[in-house]
Amino acid sequence: RRWGVRRDAALLGGIFFAFSSFNLLHFMHLNVVAIAAHLPFKWLAIDFALRARERHTLPIACVCLALLTSSQLLLGHPQIVWISLLAEGSYALLLAWALGCLRRLPLLVATQGVAFALAAIQLLPQWESLAASRRSGSGADFAFSLALHPVNLNQFVAPLLFADRTIGDAEATEFSLYCGALAPVLLAWLWIRRRDLAAPRGGVVAALCGAGVALLLAALGLFGLRRDVVDRVHDA
Repeated sequence: RRWGVRRDAALLGGIFFAFSSFNLLHFMHLNVVAIAAHLPFKWLAIDFALRARERHTLPIACVCLALLTSSQLLLGHPQIVWISLLAEGSYALLLAWALGCLRRLPLLVATQGVAFALAAIQLLPQWESLAASRRSGSGADFAFSLALHPVNLNQFVAPLLFADRTIGDAEATEFSLYCGALAPVLLAWLWIRRRDLAAPRGGVVAALCGAGVALLLAALGLFGLRRDVVDRVHDA
């Protein structure tokens, strides 16, 4: 709504997020879903912080952001917190660039630092646990394990085409991509009506680019990146 999108469109976007396959299929991982549920509220806090014109709005937004991040950290699933931080950082950069208020970004970074300090009682045991686990010495092979074969992209239009939903070693719970029957149709409609788009073009383009990068890194893994490049990055 704060981007000028109609109320019904904003509501549909919220429904897509809440009932995506990621959230629904992780229902047994309560902390994963709970941490992911913080993300829209954190985007809202960042939006208020960067658009703030009144003196009291900015500190209130920063306090809310710090409390939300510390709440995520205390729920105890670092991977989802990391994914959330990437999404928040991308949104903050986009909005700050669009509004010309890049000078406020260091304040948001400091706010997240305060949140990590608030959640230190949870982070310190997690760090110790990581040092004692096999993940502490893992390399590129482990980081890119369970890559989703590109043929699994059929899930966007036919999620039950294969008996086990996915092809390969990936589990359906972790690698389901289905986001509803409307999403592919709306993407096609978006392309057809791109010249008449009323919503901010920059936000739409940024969202699509972000989705493409996320798909490349998180879903396709080594199928989307050349192995020699991965090895060089890991060695560096």
